[in-house]
Amino acid sequence: MTEHSDVVVIGAGHNALIAAAYLARAGLAVTVLEEQDEVGGGTSTGALTLPGFADDLASTFHMYAQLNPAVGEDELGLVAEYGLRYAAPSPALVSCHGDSGPVAVELGAEATADAIGRYSRADAQAFTQMLAEYEPLLPERVRRSTVPPGTGKPTDEDAARRLDALAARDGFGVVHERFEDDRTRALLLGFASAIGNLGRPGTGFVPAEFALLLTRTLGVIPVGGSAALPRALTACIRANGGQVLCGRRVTRIAVENGRATAAETAGGERFTAGRAVLSAAHVTQLAGLLGPDVQLPPEFGELSHWSNGASVLQVHLALREAPQLPAPGGALRPVTTTFGTLSGLTAQWRDVAAGVLSGDDRMMVALAPSVADPTRVPEGLASVRLFTYAPYRLNGDPAGWADEKERYAQRLVEVYARHVTGYTPGDELARSVHSPVDLAAANRHFVEGGYMGGEMIPSQLGTNRPVPGWSSYRMPVPGLYQTGACTHPGGGVSGWPGRNAAQVLLDDLGIGSGTVLRHGGDLRLPRIPAVPARD
Repeated sequence: MTEHSDVVVIGAGHNALIAAAYLARAGLAVTVLEEQDEVGGGTSTGALTLPGFADDLASTFHMYAQLNPAVGEDELGLVAEYGLRYAAPSPALVSCHGDSGPVAVELGAEATADAIGRYSRADAQAFTQMLAEYEPLLPERVRRSTVPPGTGKPTDEDAARRLDALAARDGFGVVHERFEDDRTRALLLGFASAIGNLGRPGTGFVPAEFALLLTRTLGVIPVGGSAALPRALTACIRANGGQVLCGRRVTRIAVENGRATAAETAGGERFTAGRAVLSAAHVTQLAGLLGPDVQLPPEFGELSHWSNGASVLQVHLALREAPQLPAPGGALRPVTTTFGTLSGLTAQWRDVAAGVLSGDDRMMVALAPSVADPTRVPEGLASVRLFTYAPYRLNGDPAGWADEKERYAQRLVEVYARHVTGYTPGDELARSVHSPVDLAAANRHFVEGGYMGGEMIPSQLGTNRPVPGWSSYRMPVPGLYQTGACTHPGGGVSGWPGRNAAQVLLDDLGIGSGTVLRHGGDLRLPRIPAVPARD
């Protein structure tokens, strides 16, 4: 069977769908092909524990998407027309450093500084100062995310220079220099390490940026699960005449007369593209899709050395009730809690590199989104996901996870249980454990069990992402474009790779991206009501 469209999009992660939605709204006939049975990719949600539970496979927070007009300004009508809603947990984050009491990132810099000031007045002042210094830099960070790297000029040259200087450093070094207490350091480094190892150069701005956004109620979760975003995008595409087809694994991008012309599936279907093919497949898999007859530039050969970054192990728990965390001012039921020590986090990255498991003072994140969004669970029940970094090649061999994952999961739940009330290991209604090997098998974009589409390091960022010279979303084959976490500005739920790729493609086709998306203007932060975590 052969079907014809103007643009064929490979993959239905949120970036691919955002691009497809803009293209469809611009009047192009769009077909999206997704290998899985449901849309979403890293923003997928399903019953991983028990029927009726909406468990996120990878992402839960859509913090950076709020900075993207596609979501934050409802440029695609996802909120007004297609039912997308967000909830903002309060406090945004709670950090438990070893056996010391919890420290919360509250909504508002002053409230968070007060919490830090209970044990360090110097750190409280440093926290307030850090946010005050970083806030003027955020518009430049957003501007750089909205265009292919190296294009456009900063509106504030001083902010650009300061951001460059900060970004060139590593997050660990910045935090250690500015703060004296390990509890503050763990608060700023623990959850922010969700993007990867903050000991790497290029991450110096991350702790300040995470803290600023969390205190502005942007640590938000989508109501109904992470898949609420791709489902709303799918509705938008279909309402504008496009189609989204699941269960279609693309095995080949056809190239005829030197131009990408079609996508072919494992089921023998052929989807021709009159104007362009947009791929969201992992960039390391692009050459395989094109086949040996298509010679890519030498830079693409270097993808054999692509660094995937740290792999993930997670444990999903279906519970009778959300556990409580004892805290000053009354027990909390936080949506996001980090556990572990600063020294444990530092050692954890060494352990991951060595291929061994970390001890119980490792950094671990507990996510309980049903606290702020009860639609994710059957009435009266709750869910928790424990997340940590672990090596893909356990002791040098991925097969080692078959015997180890349940034992290591038990260690995680025991650490969690020591800090909370209302939960004892074994009390759960169901438990689902995903090792890095399991995650890699669940989605081919989760290479070696990582979510981010490639490590966020200087050699793989900006003009180097995905490879030097090809960061504009245009690929070496005419008519072929690339989006997704492997492209600028990288992984996480921002939607920028999707919006940017659509902008480039529309401009190349002579349609003009300005017909469907806003150019320039001031940074606008949405206002989302907070959901308290105290009973």
